[in-house]
Amino acid sequence: MQTKQIALPEAERFLSDPSYIERQAAQLVFWVNGRFDHAVPAISVFSQAVRYGLGIYEGIRVYDTPQGRSVFRLRDHILRLFLSAEKLGMDLKVTPEEMTAVVLETVRRNAFKDGYVSIAAVWGSMRFGIDTRQSALTLAVMAYDMQVDAQAQAVRAWVANRVRTPQGPMEPSVKISGQY
Repeated sequence: MQTKQIALPEAERFLSDPSYIERQAAQLVFWVNGRFDHAVPAISVFSQAVRYGLGIYEGIRVYDTPQGRSVFRLRDHILRLFLSAEKLGMDLKVTPEEMTAVVLETVRRNAFKDGYVSIAAVWGSMRFGIDTRQSALTLAVMAYDMQVDAQAQAVRAWVANRVRTPQGPMEPSVKISGQY
């Protein structure tokens, strides 16, 4: 395997402190199943999402620009979210346009400059087996501050020349929890 070293200009504090986001949670506004709330969404460890990987997600950067905050390639991320939902037979009960508006409103309600949006849709029922027809779906959005510092030291990372899972039994073009 050939590798090359690259530097990523992210804030050292954010990357070196795993509890950073947990400490922010008390001040965050989340969107869960159609409602904005300060309560952190939770699902059971016995849910189908945890046991069988029956969930989808997207992670999107938010950048501070001279024109205000900008959600990076939001349309592309939303389209992939809906493609992922379709592959799992998941009805998100919102349209791509409504989801886009939810993301933008969640970012607006959480005051930060540079940040990250996390979208997750999971089957959270404590049912055994992968039949989700009677399972409750949870769709949630959170947006949080990443405290990006342009002066922060570079983070070392390795990029490996490795092919991602080929198309076939697992679909590489979507973000499904159990295959990432």
